[in-house]
Amino acid sequence: TRKLLDWAVVCSSAINEIVAAYDDHLSLELNQSKKHIGQRKIAEQMRAHLKDSKLTRKREHHLYKEVTEVSFFEDKVQEYYSIRCIPQILGPVLDTLNTTEKILVEE
Repeated sequence: TRKLLDWAVVCSSAINEIVAAYDDHLSLELNQSKKHIGQRKIAEQMRAHLKDSKLTRKREHHLYKEVTEVSFFEDKVQEYYSIRCIPQILGPVLDTLNTTEKILVEE
């Protein structure tokens, strides 16, 4: 089961690269603002997978280089919801695995 979760993290990281996602939804600051340990760990694992990626983007480097007036955005401003929420989706799975393992070991 852990292998399946590990594969989900690796594949989710790859999807972030494929769609050239901004990396701010995985940021330490954002994910530390919540008390969900699993969410924090999944975001940390994804940051580790993507640390040397040339395909993910930093929002501050891409969108905010210069201030210009535009009537519409040419690029998406926010990642797809299903991509942004990966730590919140896989985090409870990790929490459940850890809790189950702890109970089994104790019993």
